[in-house]
Amino acid sequence: LGRRVQKTTYAYRAGTWVKQSTKKFVYDGWHLIAELNEAGEGSFVSVSHTFEGTKDCPCPIKEEKRLKEEFKKKQEQIKFEAKKLSAKWRYEELKAQMGKEYKTLY
Repeated sequence: LGRRVQKTTYAYRAGTWVKQSTKKFVYDGWHLIAELNEAGEGSFVSVSHTFEGTKDCPCPIKEEKRLKEEFKKKQEQIKFEAKKLSAKWRYEELKAQMGKEYKTLY
């Protein structure tokens, strides 16, 4: 297909070529989705760039990002509703307790 999968850069020092860095390119079908930097000893761990898909062809990274944002919003909504419920229960409990104390006074 003729796509680049790896790029190695060299520097000329003291009469010899010395390897500086290596990048690997990750594709999702036709689209480039990430560039990985060599972390040393041939292991590729560091992600230097990620690319999102286009509107006509969404990339899994873009979809994952959207789903994470939706999940975060739902979590915040659930926390808010839980706080409201907790406050309501405390109010009802306090109201019931005050009613009992009020009845014992008179």
